Amino acid sequence: MPEMQTIMALFEKPRTKDMTRKVPAFGLLGLIFALVEPSVAVAQSRDLQPMLDRLQRLERDIRTLNIALARKGSGGTPALVSGSIQAAPSNSTGLARLDARLGELEQELRAGTGKVEEMTYTIQQINQRLEKLVADIDYRLSALESRPVGSAGSASRINAATTPTGVQQVVPGATPAGVLGTLTGSDMNAAPPAGAGGPVAAIAVSPVPAKPVSVLPKGSPKEKYSYAFSLLQKAEYERAEAAFTEFVDRHGDDPLVGNARYWLGETYYVRGQYVKAA
Repeated sequence: MPEMQTIMALFEKPRTKDMTRKVPAFGLLGLIFALVEPSVAVAQSRDLQPMLDRLQRLERDIRTLNIALARKGSGGTPALVSGSIQAAPSNSTGLARLDARLGELEQELRAGTGKVEEMTYTIQQINQRLEKLVADIDYRLSALESRPVGSAGSASRINAATTPTGVQQVVPGATPAGVLGTLTGSDMNAAPPAGAGGPVAAIAVSPVPAKPVSVLPKGSPKEKYSYAFSLLQKAEYERAEAAFTEFVDRHGDDPLVGNARYWLGETYYVRGQYVKAA
C-alpha cells in the first residue's frame, strides 16, 4: 500500500504543477480586462462631458429667451427647446448627433437674440414718441387752464374801440384850457437875447443806451432752459419769449436749441401772432 501511494503521488505532482501555472494566467487576464474596461468608459465620459455641459448651457439660455419673448407679448411663440438631455451616447454616431443638435441650438439662440433686440428697439422708439406726445399735451392743457379770461391788452383794445374819435376826455376837477393872449413876431424880435445873466441854455445830451437786462438766471444751459419753460407754464408769454430768444442767441450750439425755438413759436401762437409763430 505505501508503494501505491507513492506512485499516485508521482502522477499527481505534474498535474498539480500545470494547474498552478494555469490559475495565475487566467487571473492575470481577468485583472487586465477589469482594469481596461473602466478606463475606456472613463475616457469616453471625459470626452463627452464638455459637450454635454455646453449643450445644457445652450438649452438654459434658450429657455430664458423663450420666457423673455413670452413676457414681451410675442403671442404664442413655439418653444425653441423641445426636449432635454437624457443620457450620453457612447459611440461616434451619438457624438455626431450631439454635434448636430448643438449647432441647431446655437442657430435658434441667435435667432431668439435677434428677435429680442428688435423688440427692445421698437419699444424704445415707442416710449420716446409717447414721452414727447405727453409733454406736448400737458403743456397745452396747462397753458389753456392758466390762461386768464380777459387780459389787459384786450381791455385796452376794447376801451380804444368804444371811445369816439375827436372827443376829448375831461378829467373831473381840472380847469379847462383857455387862451391867455397873443404874441406877434415884432414882440418876439424885441425880446432881449439870453446873455451871461440870463438862464443857462440847455445842453443836448444824448442818452446813454441802457445795458440790456438778462432775463435768464446764471447757471448751466439746462437750468436756463428750465427757467424759460417755467415762465411758459405760468402763462407769462412775453417773459418766456424774451427768455427763449436770449437762450437761442447765447447757446446756439446747445442740443436744447431746437426745443427752445419750438416753444418760442408757441409763445407767438398763443398770443395770436401767427406770422411770427410760423
